[in-house]
Amino acid sequence: MLSILQGIPSDQLTAMGCQLLSLMSGVLFYHVFHTKYSSTNTRHLISLTIGLTVAILCYKTSFIHLLLLCLLSYTVLLYVPVGFRGWLTFALCFGHVLLVHLDSYVNHYMEFRVEISNSLMVLASKVSYTAFSLDDNFKRSKLTPNQVKYKLT
Repeated sequence: MLSILQGIPSDQLTAMGCQLLSLMSGVLFYHVFHTKYSSTNTRHLISLTIGLTVAILCYKTSFIHLLLLCLLSYTVLLYVPVGFRGWLTFALCFGHVLLVHLDSYVNHYMEFRVEISNSLMVLASKVSYTAFSLDDNFKRSKLTPNQVKYKLT
């Protein structure tokens, strides 16, 4: 209703609302949920709730792709042996991104809509980096000097 009155597309109005919600929650987080006043678990729970709310409001049903990517990579990190985790996570993450891009290209060509693929690409890069770094941590004796320099500890 508000988008019709203002002449702004609803996707852009939702994105602006999510940015304002994030800004207000940052101020609230700094003043009300400061480390002096609240526990770490409370801060994590509130930040998770705000993050999920913003993601669901912004991406609607496409949010499932972000959740699926995280769950797939977490499962690989838990159950795949050391040495294969990084490459398998990389293949799964970027394969998922490829499928989302192809679906968007085939089914929604030249449509303006909030696109999940950009956020999915950033998430896939971060998850792949984490998987390779965790894999490197378990095989410390075989690391090159460059890998030692950039590994997560």
